[in-house]
Amino acid sequence: MNLFALLLAAAVPLASGISQQRVEEVVADRSAALRGCYEEGLARNKDLRGTIAVTMKVSEAGRVAEAKSAPGTTLPDADVVTCVVDVMKTLEFGAQEAPQTVRYAMAFAPDPPPEAGE
Repeated sequence: MNLFALLLAAAVPLASGISQQRVEEVVADRSAALRGCYEEGLARNKDLRGTIAVTMKVSEAGRVAEAKSAPGTTLPDADVVTCVVDVMKTLEFGAQEAPQTVRYAMAFAPDPPPEAGE
């Protein structure tokens, strides 16, 4: 099993309205799809690791109207980055009083090798 780590402290609403906790909950609901993106890349490169930062524009209806890779993305597999961004485009946060912009970053790293004797 490969480790899929979310850097939860990196959920940063850039406008008031969507709390960090809500962002984390919504992203966690799609963790299986996000893990799938990473595992596809890991199949190509067993040492694949890095961060993917995504900026999302959320409509008043609460749907992600636009998502794109943001500065801070260090994961070197463009297909994984595209897959993660595509998953983020499917998020729904619930109705908002006004459009919001949210930046979210996730850290990905493979499981450490098992220790001898395990």
